[in-house]
Amino acid sequence: MATTQYSDACEAYNRSINLNPNDAQTWCSLGVLYYAYGQYREALGMLVKALKLNPKMADAWYNVGALYEMCDQPEDAQMAYQKAKEHGLGERFAKAGIGMNPRE
Repeated sequence: MATTQYSDACEAYNRSINLNPNDAQTWCSLGVLYYAYGQYREALGMLVKALKLNPKMADAWYNVGALYEMCDQPEDAQMAYQKAKEHGLGERFAKAGIGMNPRE
């Protein structure tokens, strides 16, 4: 069941990208999907694509940080988390009453 949903989601995101290849949010969402299914290298590529299209996309920076942290690259993770914070993600987390970085 989950594999079918994953395939369906990938297809939908890829159709969306084919229609609008400059949509940073779709690239970010596809990256998160790949991340969730353990395809980390592909996920990073898609998140980087999202950031090339929109360097101020806080959600993409946060997910890049999470990927780096998972891969035991704490300096790179911290840089990405800082970028996410600079672009407003920290404010959203603070309003929700949670820390942004799992190490905080």
